[in-house]
Amino acid sequence: MLLIYYAKNVIHTVYFRPGTKRSSQKGNRYWNIPAIRALLESIITKNILFLHAILGCDTTSGIYGMGKKLSSSKIKSTSQFQDQAKVFMSQGASKDDIITAGERALVCLYSGDPQHGISVPRYEQFCAKAATSTMPVQPGALPPTSASVKYHSLRVYHQIQERLGVELSSLDWGWKISGTGKLLPIMTDLQPAPQKILEAVHCGCKSGCGTMRCSWR
Repeated sequence: MLLIYYAKNVIHTVYFRPGTKRSSQKGNRYWNIPAIRALLESIITKNILFLHAILGCDTTSGIYGMGKKLSSSKIKSTSQFQDQAKVFMSQGASKDDIITAGERALVCLYSGDPQHGISVPRYEQFCAKAATSTMPVQPGALPPTSASVKYHSLRVYHQIQERLGVELSSLDWGWKISGTGKLLPIMTDLQPAPQKILEAVHCGCKSGCGTMRCSWR
């Protein structure tokens, strides 16, 4: 992916060869990077860092039910999605711009109206699933909330800029330091449910809630 983006004006042919696993019975495979660039449309090669990160990569969350092929088709067919990609690929974008562009980009991927926000397709999918299924609707199968999209977008921008050679502080772009010193993604800044519901949820523990046996935990 990085080679496809950076091999813009190479003189020599560049090949990519992944490491071969010892247990693999197959021979080494090679990818001709300039040939791949020639097969892909320029709109894809120019925005491939964004297309790779927005739907999940090594530091960003995957979106349920969405594969990389979807973002590639959207960038070719939807001008709104192209506009949001430009924001992410630009240096020095503000957090507000990134949060707005990230939510609009995901709404485009759900084929919704970017002006309505992610809450509308989330509600519509919930209603559709609730009306056709006899099982409880699983939240993980719905579009993400606006609060989670906010931090997802910040991490996407951070990842893209790192690959462009721009150093940004992880703690300013969707990450935090845990009590053990580990770098963890911020998933949301909202409670999992309204306070009244949280107060109504309780368990039957008589000796504290220190283990995962506690149903409330």
